[in-house]
Parts: sequence; C-alpha cells; structure tokens
Amino acid sequence: MDDDPLKKFEMYVRATVARYRNNPHLLGFYTSELTNPTPCCETIVKPAIRGVVQMLIETFSEGLSHNQFRKGLDPTDTVLALAGMVNFYFLLEPVTNEMVDHSPERDEELIQHIMDIFTRGVLK
Repeated sequence: MDDDPLKKFEMYVRATVARYRNNPHLLGFYTSELTNPTPCCETIVKPAIRGVVQMLIETFSEGLSHNQFRKGLDPTDTVLALAGMVNFYFLLEPVTNEMVDHSPERDEELIQHIMDIFTRGVLK
C-alpha cells in the first residue's frame, strides 16, 4: 500500500463513492441508525464508522508528523470534514438532483473536486 497520506485519503473518497454506488440504500441505513439507533448501531454501525475514522486520523497524524500538512489542524476535525464532504453529498442527493448531476459518469469529477477542496480549500 502507498504510504502517501493524500493517496490514502483519495482511496477513502473513491471507496466511499463506490460503496454508495454499489449499495444505494446503505447511507439511509447509516443515517437511520445514527438518528434512531437500534441494537445494530452498537454492533455494526459504530464499529464500522469508528474504524474508518480512526484510520483517517492516523493517516492525517502521520502526515502532520512528517510536515506534510499545516500545523494547528486538529486531526479529528480535519478527517470528519473530509468524511462529511463525501457522505453529505450522497445524503443530499434526493433533494439536490435537480441542481446537480449525480450520475456515476460524474464520479471522477466529484472525487477530484472533493480532493481539491480538502487539500487546497476554496481561497484563491
């Protein structure tokens, strides 16, 4: 596996996009469990989300320790912002489908936009 943190973050974004394309009801399940938890939340949802978030935190922390990222950023806040970008995009799909093309043909462009915003922000 590549040790470049940015490549790992991109792999996460790609895997998340693919996961929702291949399992269109998965985000609804997660959202339901997070807002109205059943026993599945403790046994399935929490461990899955915590595992991914922990891996992302470790990846960001590693990049920080190698001076690849700007000092002063909180690793947890940073990776939750990344996760929020990609997950919320799909969560809003039912109400934004008249505003944006959510087709799979746009996935590569979406991935590049998320990575660009994550790595460079929106300032000129």
